[in-house]
Amino acid sequence: MNARQNFWIEGQRASWTYRDQTLHVQLNDLKQGILDLRNNTVLLLTGPDAFPNKLIGFTLEGVRKFEVEPPSVYVYSYLTNHKVYGAAVVCLDTRTTKGWSDWYFSVNTINGELTREGKAY
Repeated sequence: MNARQNFWIEGQRASWTYRDQTLHVQLNDLKQGILDLRNNTVLLLTGPDAFPNKLIGFTLEGVRKFEVEPPSVYVYSYLTNHKVYGAAVVCLDTRTTKGWSDWYFSVNTINGELTREGKAY
């Protein structure tokens, strides 16, 4: 089955299928999520404003692994499975008025550590 068919968001609830079970996580202000099969992790962005302020990682069994805020001077924009970096979040540099402001950050799916990797196009 296609991984996209195994993960979905309805309202404030993220759901996925794992080992013939459907798991659900209910979070306030849920904005976006992805299923990262390469690292057996579900990544979710939450926050009350237009730009999410928390990245939360769960095991495929539904256990919370980490919760991290964006790096200093950045805001979260969206999640992606990057072909090189794997699980990644695009962040916007809030200081930039000229030049490039969108950056890929790879996500260490064990502890949530973010590493700036390159420009997001």
